[in-house]
Amino acid sequence: MRHTNIIKILIAGMLVLTAVAAAAAPIRFSISKIDNSDGLSSNNVKAIHRDRFGFMWFGTKNGLNRYDGLSVRRFNCYDPTTRRGNNNISSIFERNDSLWVGTDRGVYIYDMRREVFTHMGLRSREGIAADDWVETIFGDSDGNIWVLIPNQGVFRINGKAMDYYSVTDHGGDKGKLPQCITAVGDEIFVGTSFQGLFKYDRSSNCFKQAGPPDVRQRFSGMLISVLAPMTDHDILLGDTNGNLLCLDIHSGDMREIPFSAAGHVYLRKVCRLGDELWIGTQGGICILDLNDGSETRVTTETMGESAFTDNVIYTFYPDDKGNLWIGTLFGGVNYFQRTGLVFEYFTKGSSQRSLSGNLLRGMAYTPGKVWMGYEDGGLDALDVATCTIDRSMTDRIPEKSVLNLQSIGNTVMAGSVRHGLSVFDADSRAVSNMCSNLHGSDNSVYAMLEDSKGNLWVGLEWGLYFRPNGSGEFSNVTELGYDWISNIYETRDGRIWITTMGNGAWMFDPLKRKFFHYGFDEQYSNGLRSNSVSSVFEDSKGRIWLTTDRGGLSLFNPDTQKFTTYSSEEGLPDNVVYNVLEDKLGNLWFGTNSGLVKMDPATQKIKTFSSHRGTMPRGFSYNSAVADEDGYFYFGGLGGVVRFDPLKDVDTDSLPPLYLTRMRIGNEEVTPGDDSPLKENLLFTRTIEVPHSAATISFNVALPYYANNQTVVYSYRLLPTDKEWIYITNPRNLSFVGLLPGDYDLELRAENGTNQSVNTYKLSVLPSWYESWWAYLIYASIFGGLLLTGWRYYRYRQERQMIKMANEMSIRKEKDLYKNKIQFFTEIAHEIRTPLSLIGSPLEAIDEIGVRDERVERYLKIIRMNANRLLDLTTHLLDFQKIDGNQPSLNFENVDVTALVQKIFSRFELTMSLKNKTVTASLPDKSIFATIDPEAITKIISNLFNNALKYSDSAIEIALTADAGKFTLAVASDGARIEGEHRLRIFEPFYQIDPETSHAGGVGIGLPLASSLAKLHSGSLTLADTSTLANTFVLEMPLHQENVEVDNDSNPVMAEFVMEEDNAVSTADRAYSMLFVEDNADMRDFLYDQLSRSFNIETAVNGVEALKLLAERRFDIVVTDIMMPAMDGYELCSRIKENVDSSNIPVVFLTAKNDLDSKLKALKCGGEAYIEKPFSIKYFRQQIMSLLDNRQHERKAFLKKPFFTIDSMKLNKADEEFMNKVVKIVTDNIADENFSVEAMAEAFCMSRSSLLRRIKTLFNLSPVELIRLIKLKKAAELIQEGKYRIGDVCFMVGINSSSYFSKLFFKQFGVTPKAFEKQCQKNSAPAKLDDITPGAPEN
Repeated sequence: MRHTNIIKILIAGMLVLTAVAAAAAPIRFSISKIDNSDGLSSNNVKAIHRDRFGFMWFGTKNGLNRYDGLSVRRFNCYDPTTRRGNNNISSIFERNDSLWVGTDRGVYIYDMRREVFTHMGLRSREGIAADDWVETIFGDSDGNIWVLIPNQGVFRINGKAMDYYSVTDHGGDKGKLPQCITAVGDEIFVGTSFQGLFKYDRSSNCFKQAGPPDVRQRFSGMLISVLAPMTDHDILLGDTNGNLLCLDIHSGDMREIPFSAAGHVYLRKVCRLGDELWIGTQGGICILDLNDGSETRVTTETMGESAFTDNVIYTFYPDDKGNLWIGTLFGGVNYFQRTGLVFEYFTKGSSQRSLSGNLLRGMAYTPGKVWMGYEDGGLDALDVATCTIDRSMTDRIPEKSVLNLQSIGNTVMAGSVRHGLSVFDADSRAVSNMCSNLHGSDNSVYAMLEDSKGNLWVGLEWGLYFRPNGSGEFSNVTELGYDWISNIYETRDGRIWITTMGNGAWMFDPLKRKFFHYGFDEQYSNGLRSNSVSSVFEDSKGRIWLTTDRGGLSLFNPDTQKFTTYSSEEGLPDNVVYNVLEDKLGNLWFGTNSGLVKMDPATQKIKTFSSHRGTMPRGFSYNSAVADEDGYFYFGGLGGVVRFDPLKDVDTDSLPPLYLTRMRIGNEEVTPGDDSPLKENLLFTRTIEVPHSAATISFNVALPYYANNQTVVYSYRLLPTDKEWIYITNPRNLSFVGLLPGDYDLELRAENGTNQSVNTYKLSVLPSWYESWWAYLIYASIFGGLLLTGWRYYRYRQERQMIKMANEMSIRKEKDLYKNKIQFFTEIAHEIRTPLSLIGSPLEAIDEIGVRDERVERYLKIIRMNANRLLDLTTHLLDFQKIDGNQPSLNFENVDVTALVQKIFSRFELTMSLKNKTVTASLPDKSIFATIDPEAITKIISNLFNNALKYSDSAIEIALTADAGKFTLAVASDGARIEGEHRLRIFEPFYQIDPETSHAGGVGIGLPLASSLAKLHSGSLTLADTSTLANTFVLEMPLHQENVEVDNDSNPVMAEFVMEEDNAVSTADRAYSMLFVEDNADMRDFLYDQLSRSFNIETAVNGVEALKLLAERRFDIVVTDIMMPAMDGYELCSRIKENVDSSNIPVVFLTAKNDLDSKLKALKCGGEAYIEKPFSIKYFRQQIMSLLDNRQHERKAFLKKPFFTIDSMKLNKADEEFMNKVVKIVTDNIADENFSVEAMAEAFCMSRSSLLRRIKTLFNLSPVELIRLIKLKKAAELIQEGKYRIGDVCFMVGINSSSYFSKLFFKQFGVTPKAFEKQCQKNSAPAKLDDITPGAPEN
């Protein structure tokens, strides 16, 4: 949580002005201010109230505010129902968890539970509404609420009833209006303008004038502006002229209360606090001591504006602790803390309590005086009895600049800037100077000490100087050299400690006449954590403490000569620690950059008072902490001096509970409501329910505790998740992310070192709807239903399985029967072919004899045609067997379908005529061409014509049409109509409608064969009902077959290619060599012809032959098929990659295998690319060229760019490992100018020739050239680091001549080492060669 920016100014009340005593003045109160810089909506504060939870409410001219000690929250006084609102708040009263808020336009009631404002719209019996500006709201013991509205009168509210009292017969006259109201005991009093004092009479239910006649006469001349109870029978009255009276309401006695401003100041508020009467006026506050009549004035002039913010007092609010909250016209709220540990704070200004400077550098104490030296203001003396500042010696310090102070009895020594040491006599104010010529012109004294033997030690920025007692000369202590001395301290055993800023601490043992040094090292070997030591302190138990910059507080152990350090790791708020003081209880007090710290050395318990709570707003200073004879502590810093009594820090009061005040889900604030997780304000809530969708839940945490609340430590734990307390570093915000559904206990704890309080909330994260109890009930019901359904399904499935098994057995029998039929007819077909041959031979003989009878010739022709057809049918029967075995073989051609149908029809026409069939044939005159297998279509059409001939009674219709990319042949016939399921089953093999009654015979394979052939053409054969005749078979065929080439002369191997024109490649461009491995001769010859123009190409038939060629010579790339005899492409690729000499050669697969497994296998064995057949020859050529060119570019970049590494290159794993090992070996021996190729070969366990061949293959470099390149790249790295000179770099990389190194560097990278260095210095990013401007080599 972000702490509020409350500046707490700690001051002391003044003693009686005439009383002067030697004892230190007691500190009576401290002041904190809360204004718009802390979030207050306006600095004009008119009303203050503390609710039953302890939160403070401030009514301002611009809204209602709630303060929790750390932050201010503003509330908008607006009734959304009536659409009325007013934010000029003048009065606040609490009753039954509601705040009654008086405004410029009536009264609003704030429901603290529901967080809503409601306008109080009651009217009296006279019809009068309380709708003008409200001065006061309060309640009496009878449950009434009284509202004073000066422009109207007084209203008494009880429940829903409201009574109105005009009090005076003012008739709207502002000179007769009621001005103020209060209660004394059970009596209600109203003060008016020049009409006197009125008291409420219960018997008559009206207001009557109070007091005897003479008192009434006195009051009638007063504009009573203030009423307040003094005792249970005395009332205080004040008017606008500053007159303050006290009236005994029982006896009627009245007396004047005198104070210094009486009679000439506007009285605003009065209240009694114990034995003090606090009078708020237009010109500040008068505090009257009721015991001795002494008066203390609190104004901006007496206290300073940084302490007390405004003189115009609007309101007082005393709390139950005896502290006072004050609202002002322009200064916000001033909180006067009168109990507990209070502070008095002195700052620079013009009053008698003001300091001369801001930059305090030293403090010292002489009896009755605290001396303060400033770097910017000379020297002051604070009188501890009167708390006034003597600034008369400010101008007596050279340059008004003090670096340190030290006191010896009544003598004060002041170290000054450049002018040595000034010595003051506190009684006579005489000044003398010394040490002005210790170190040339700079004699700035930062530390000084007169030890118990009268020796004088002086510390400068340039070392330590010593003057023995009785001598007038100083000598330099050479053991310390030129250390900057920060503090000199003598312990009770006579040892002298000297601290330095930068070289630790020294201790001089006078018995051994020897200096001991205690310094910091990185390992904390002696426990000291910083070399900047600012001071030394010896406590009452003789323990030595050292304060440090950035190293915390260190305790010296004389036995081990080591230190125990307390820093932020041990609980300090900061690691910069200033001077230490010890109180009478043994507690250590010291300043840090984050506040004042109190530490108990015995328990190591630490308590912090933050700067803005009344210590140092801008931090503490060195050598600026002293204690006076009465035990008061004084700590100085940048901005002022704070004074307090450390023994007053006794936390006797219990801490209030720690509350949740605001809640957010995500980034949205949650407010109470019917549809909200919060039904009431969090202050009234102990159980919080949040939906499961709340990913992030956050709360504001507040503790309504105002006295030194910066000492409070906050923590929480969420049970059962957290076992330990978790400290809240930002107490305004507590967040939880991703809480699982369930019930939690959120415990909040506040502790201030002595007391603690724990508050517990129930936090319930609701489950999502699918995890609720009713959802589980539904799940159970569904599960039960599923079990029942599953059981029923199981029984049903068992029955279905039995039926299925029976059906499967029947189907198996049918399949066996079907296979037997196929086998039978196949065997029959083979047997029929022999008789058919015997029929055909005689017919040929008859043809040779010659027959001249035309009728006989015609009959013989029909016999020959049908014999051939019968032979074709046996062939078709064998084809049906192939179709049934899923082995179709079709030969597609572009065929004239019209001519084919006409030809087949002519074969059947005579037979149809002889059987008295009426045939109607509708064939188009125009030829219809289609891509079909003519033999298969002939079988289909012949079967249709044959069935029409066999099963028709008298009529046959034939129609051929073509449209929309298909042709249709319809064959219709009369006869018995095929009905029902027979219309579908006639296409099943061996199915017959009624084989016993069939007059035509048959075995039932014709239509199934025809249908199968039609489907192989992507067509269909169906029995339609689209004709007037009984049965119509419709054959539909596409005119073109997809993915079918009908060019019978095309080369099947070359069809894999998309032949493209390509520009000729000159012989000079054929820089790359290729080995092409392919077992298909046509493919091999074709690609050789196509690629020989771009590559130097050689071919191999298989992997074995390819490996022989690779052993004889080197190729830039290998292109191989996968499926080959002797050795396939996978094995060839693996063998290439396993060989050290050929592993860098890229392998490309060119194959017709396009499945994923084949591609993955090719890549796993080391292939660089995978090209599928068919392919584009242009794409193939470009793929090969890009692969090779990219490898060439990488090698060129490696040679020419200093920071292009092996990791940036696309090498295979073997080559990458080899090159990384090369770089490591060369780098390890980089400074060895005698490192040779033989040494590298030995490291690789290779011969020199093998190493040469391997490196030559990868980079076209010799090993010597590669070693030189790696050295130059390393040199570039060293130059880029900027830590070495170029002359040193060349020797570091094993090149002993700087001129030779410069030439090599320029030759390799195109830039001289010097230019490269300048460019590296210019660019903050690592240098790139592209950013370097090439230059001439250096000589």
